[in-house]
Amino acid sequence: MNPEDDVCLCFHVSQQKLTNFIKREQPKVASKISECLGAGTGCHWCVPYLELMWEQWKKGETPQ
Repeated sequence: MNPEDDVCLCFHVSQQKLTNFIKREQPKVASKISECLGAGTGCHWCVPYLELMWEQWKKGETPQ
């Protein structure tokens, strides 16, 4: 996936924006990622991907 590709299709939130948000804000729970431009609050299609990105970050990996 290209970093500029949208993960959240409803609000056009890219992988890069989400990765930067996670690194900067260090959310304690995956649901806090919704504070990044509303990601995951529309149709909820991207929620599993947002949770996966958060889990990767918690393991010390770069979210992808």
